[in-house]
Amino acid sequence: MLAIQSLSRIVVNYSVPIPMLPPDYNQTLLIVFLGIRDTEKDLDALFDLEIRMHDLVDDGNLGMVDGNEIDLGESPNFVDFTIFLYTSNAQKLLILITPLLKTSPFIKKAHAILRNGLHCDRDERAPETRVQLDTL
Repeated sequence: MLAIQSLSRIVVNYSVPIPMLPPDYNQTLLIVFLGIRDTEKDLDALFDLEIRMHDLVDDGNLGMVDGNEIDLGESPNFVDFTIFLYTSNAQKLLILITPLLKTSPFIKKAHAILRNGLHCDRDERAPETRVQLDTL
């Protein structure tokens, strides 16, 4: 698959400074799920989207983008791309990033999970809400 071949190049070229996580940011985790075709162009576009999201969130002082996960999944030529964001207010952060996400061709079938509670990043039983992004 192209994703495997491209990842080493992309990971080496992609770097966003990772700030220390303030204590109150571990109260809410916002997870954005995007699906893409397994092409180098799509992967580059998603890394660019993540960088723009990082700048927007940093400028808005509402949290931090903590990175991404790429899952090759079961479907050939399709990749799941997940972006993780920490904040003290997931609703405000989602409102902030929604216009950026809507400019992306990857918004179709995209969704977000807002997970609340202490250690919400490690506890999948934490209360969560699913939001369909293409309907916002």
